[in-house]
Amino acid sequence: AITATLGDGRHVLIVVGSSQSTGGSFAAANLALALARVRSDVVLVSADGRGSIVPELFGLSHGRGLSDVLTGQASVYDVAQRPAESARLRIITPGTDPAIDLYSLQHDVPERLIAELRGDSAMVIIEAQAAGASGETLMLAELTDAAVVVADSGLTTRQEIGSTLERLDRLRTSVLGALLVPHFA
Repeated sequence: AITATLGDGRHVLIVVGSSQSTGGSFAAANLALALARVRSDVVLVSADGRGSIVPELFGLSHGRGLSDVLTGQASVYDVAQRPAESARLRIITPGTDPAIDLYSLQHDVPERLIAELRGDSAMVIIEAQAAGASGETLMLAELTDAAVVVADSGLTTRQEIGSTLERLDRLRTSVLGALLVPHFA
């Protein structure tokens, strides 16, 4: 449904966790794997440096990643890892400084990153967080084509979902839909 809605071409989709949980990681990882089956090249960017479990889900190292690209210490090609599960999927982990403050970067830094990823891949999935200390990752939404909001069953509140939707609206990011994922305690 996502590829049909977005249409042909190269796209960037942000998967936004509405609460401080691992639901966004699970949703982004599963979506990236599914899209890698039908797209020629998919990149999953784990922008939630404080709460992402994407590296663990794929058995990847926690070395250089997104924070290193954003600070100019590495290129996308240097940090992208291929998981054993899919030859058409590349993953960019949070990096060596996962607490990097995206607000402190000049706007053109993430803009260049997204343009580079879009030019190189059929589909880019960005895992982001709307709540808590990792909430600044949502600022990447304004550079994407659309968003999918993730709520954890029994954990995410209506207020958190509403706040996430309001923030995405202010960033002029279209929301394709929402995923309700089970919460694993």
